[in-house]
Amino acid sequence: MGLKKEIIIGAYDVIKKEKKHLFYVLYYSALEGILALSIPLASAFIINSIISHASISVLVLGFVVMGIFILIT
Repeated sequence: MGLKKEIIIGAYDVIKKEKKHLFYVLYYSALEGILALSIPLASAFIINSIISHASISVLVLGFVVMGIFILIT
């Protein structure tokens, strides 16, 4: 019982002291999740616009891809 109590107290102390860093981890993981979900949408947009009708120039599509790459890294 003493070991369990020490582990719980230690975990509570870490959470209490590192609260700011834990929020950073949660924030960046949520941001990464949103970006990971938007990549298939952007690639589908690029593929569909090239295949169906080339009304969007390759330069604009290149900027879209570079912008997504910069946001991810």
